[in-house]
Amino acid sequence: MTERIAQVLLDSPLPQLDHLFDYAIPRGIDQDVVVGCRVRVPLRMGKRVIDAYVVNIVDHSEFSGTLQNIDSVVTSVSVLPTQLYALARRVSDRQAGSAGDVLRLAIPPRYARVEKAFMSDEARQNRAASRKRVAEIASAHVQQADHSGPMANLQHDECRSVLMPAGMLATESGDVPSWTVPVAAAAVESLKRDESTIIAVPSYRESDDMMRALASLGVSEAVVRTDSRQSGGERYAAYLRILEREPTIVLGNRSSLYAPAHNLGLIVMWDDGDSLLTEPLAPYAHARDVALIAAQLTSARLVFAGHAVSTDVERLVALGFATEWTSKKRDLPTVIPTDSLVTEGARARIPSVAWAHAREQSTKGPVLLQVARAGYAPSLACNKCRVRASCPECSGPLAQATATTPPSCQWCGALASKWKCPDCASSQLRIVSSGSERTAEDLGRAFPNTKIIVSDGSHPVQSVANTPCLVISTPGAEPAAEGGYLCVVVLDGEVYRSRSGLRVDEVALRHWCNALALSRAGATCYLVGAGADLGRTVASWDLRGFARRQLNERRALGLPPIRRVASITGPSAEVASACDAVRGISNTRIMGPTTLADSSRAFVVFDYRHGERVASALRASIVTTATKSVRRRAGEARTERVVRLRIRMDDAELGDTLS
Repeated sequence: MTERIAQVLLDSPLPQLDHLFDYAIPRGIDQDVVVGCRVRVPLRMGKRVIDAYVVNIVDHSEFSGTLQNIDSVVTSVSVLPTQLYALARRVSDRQAGSAGDVLRLAIPPRYARVEKAFMSDEARQNRAASRKRVAEIASAHVQQADHSGPMANLQHDECRSVLMPAGMLATESGDVPSWTVPVAAAAVESLKRDESTIIAVPSYRESDDMMRALASLGVSEAVVRTDSRQSGGERYAAYLRILEREPTIVLGNRSSLYAPAHNLGLIVMWDDGDSLLTEPLAPYAHARDVALIAAQLTSARLVFAGHAVSTDVERLVALGFATEWTSKKRDLPTVIPTDSLVTEGARARIPSVAWAHAREQSTKGPVLLQVARAGYAPSLACNKCRVRASCPECSGPLAQATATTPPSCQWCGALASKWKCPDCASSQLRIVSSGSERTAEDLGRAFPNTKIIVSDGSHPVQSVANTPCLVISTPGAEPAAEGGYLCVVVLDGEVYRSRSGLRVDEVALRHWCNALALSRAGATCYLVGAGADLGRTVASWDLRGFARRQLNERRALGLPPIRRVASITGPSAEVASACDAVRGISNTRIMGPTTLADSSRAFVVFDYRHGERVASALRASIVTTATKSVRRRAGEARTERVVRLRIRMDDAELGDTLS
């Protein structure tokens, strides 16, 4: 009998182990070992057993020595399909990372109890009945007659950038943002073609909105949700359902883009500029890049949708890689920038014209005021000399949580009840900027008979009824209003513009447009403190023109997203060695290294066409550093390998440094 050999990928964070290892499959478990299953294999001459995934099964090994046997099978379920391994390998190669790191983001831990229940005969019958009901509903679905809509006429493997209309729409499941309706209809059309759909959104708010839109079309049973609110068992059950060879709709956060959905035909990403779609874990791949790679591997249609367009997506449009669709201006609210209506000396946080309109509309229905910061007083200064108040312990900025609590440091959390100004010795503080709670307190006195609702990170509100009320919200926490808001007032525009960073204006426009889009048709909205250029952009809704102008400016300076940038952080010698490894690559610029508190950091600016060479060279530097970095644990004879060099491709935090 021919010996079967498993090629496995070890579940290890060590970069030098990021390749396939050959193990013999013993006869006792040969029927349970299948491609994609979890196994345990011996490592280091059999002294240690480690988890691994079976990537391939062959009958010949290139290894000339004696192969070790697989120790045991964790589960015979193929949790690593071929398409997922291909995606993980492509993502890790692009990011100079390890495929194992990607798989830890994509594949949830195993729960034996959940797996047993999922495989039961009763559960199989229930899922079969559910699929039958969904198939009947999908086949009866009639596509919209409007062939000029945002999701209409999507061609095979097309990439499209869509600027969605604003407002709310009434459905059988309640009011939903208007953008969810065409996306839900496109997902049902994919089900009719026996294709799966992945819908990636930044947070649970958009996920809940999208779920209501899908439920209104009767296909909620076909939806598999993946988000951070799920328990480990729920996430594993959802993953097992995705693995079934049946069309489904995967709805979730950034990790949902790794879902190995059957016959993937459509990928939709909402608001790709949101920071929540930036992966904070190695190999730090942005969800946008994962979507592009997944669409390329599966030939799926890809849609980047939002109320604003990121410069990264607009670059794809400029290259001709992506097509574009922009909603008509009649589907957008009227926005009045107030900077041109008041003189410099008469400026107020809420201009009189916006104040009067908001006051009038708040007696008829919901009105939204967006503020830049949460809390009570996020910024304090000396009342006498106006110097910004800082922590005496760490020099961090001081803030005040409530009107009665003492100021505290936003960095170290230390209380500063006995604070004194280092310049004038005054102990009196003044509020420089008001947060959501202070704004609500002030407006509560100005609108005595109006219900005040605060929605921010500490007080999340999902939705409000169509009744008179005033909603104070921070960016990203705006609740949806039944029927839409009668008026939206965006405050603190100057707070956004005073920040440093490459994408400050881009982020500000995205936050403002997302809030303004929650208004109902025909509403008049106000934008305060945006400045002349950004005010005109939002008033005219010329968001693509703004993105193109941003691209042209960055092209002249050679900044992202025109070129790619990687950060290298670690000990000085290792950072210098990594810089030397990429120095000879054509048109590559090295910035630094600079010395930080306990390490060194450098930036590598390079062209997209050289991305593979740069990533390969930096990856080799990581492996070299890891094999040399040996740490002996106190009181133990054995040593532990540690990774001391960190490479972050397309670092989202680089804008603050490069601007």
